[in-house]
Amino acid sequence: DPTTGQIVTSCVIDRELVNQYVLVVVAADSGLPALFSSVDVRISVEDINDNAPVVLTKEIHVKENQKPMEHVGIINASDTDFGRNAELVFSKVEDSEFSSSTPFLVQSNGEIISAVSLDRELRSQYTMEVSVRDKGNPRQSSLAKIIIIVDDINDNAPIITSPCLYDDDDDDNVINFGKVSNDSSRGSITIDWYSPEDKKVVYQVLAEDDDIGENSQLRFSIETVTSDDTFNKAPTPQNDPLFRINEQTGELLLARFLRRNDQFQQLINISVIDKGDPALTAFCVLNVTFSVDLGHLTTPKTTKPRTVKSNRRRRKYGNGASISGFFATKYFLLVLIFLNFVIKF
Repeated sequence: DPTTGQIVTSCVIDRELVNQYVLVVVAADSGLPALFSSVDVRISVEDINDNAPVVLTKEIHVKENQKPMEHVGIINASDTDFGRNAELVFSKVEDSEFSSSTPFLVQSNGEIISAVSLDRELRSQYTMEVSVRDKGNPRQSSLAKIIIIVDDINDNAPIITSPCLYDDDDDDNVINFGKVSNDSSRGSITIDWYSPEDKKVVYQVLAEDDDIGENSQLRFSIETVTSDDTFNKAPTPQNDPLFRINEQTGELLLARFLRRNDQFQQLINISVIDKGDPALTAFCVLNVTFSVDLGHLTTPKTTKPRTVKSNRRRRKYGNGASISGFFATKYFLLVLIFLNFVIKF
């Protein structure tokens, strides 16, 4: 006011927009010449609690299998007010339909604690409703939903779903191969000794993994092939293996034709390994029996036994010779000698 010097507002003042003003005030007398002086007036805008806090956290990740009462995460929120009006207190909305089944505690400082150990394979995601309020007068508050995602760790070994020779009822079977299944047909394969090119796949090992991502990606490999029922932990090197396996699909294939020096019954130990860290492994043992015709093992199936017998005869008597030809020639000579004797007498 030019007369009283009173400073008044000319518009609405918002501390969150401008929290301080600096005015230059000039005072002058009415003399001639007029004399005056000036002063800088600094005006600070005091805060009132006119803003509710806002939760900034939307999603929190936590690894599964952590111990109960462990730290999960921290809720972040903001309040544009100042001082006590911006001091925040967090809490879980217990009677909310989202929060009632969540195993989490919310501390007043916004820290989230898990009351139990989490298992992603049982539940991978939770939604929890939280409240945040300030300490102003009157208090301002707001609600927000936070999604808690349980991240996977490699805590599940592959599960083989196709029949194998050994049971998995005992945990020790994963390493020691357990005992032979009561079902004699389980994990037993009988194949013909001669397999055409389009029928090289003799079996497929199927497996699954309850984990996700790389922890569930599986690789199949042949660890051991033996004709004995005793397994070595290290695979036996073979320069010309009879079997091979598709690493991605688990298809077991014949790599070549069966030979006389091959065992007609073989036990194959197949491992299934995931790509987790550390990697977990399961084993499948198969009992493979060849249905063999010993007489035709070294010849194609289309070869007739008569042809083989004829070849053996040629090897014994020479090329172009036969028993019947030998006796026919001898009989013809005797007839000639007899006729010559009759003519003379």
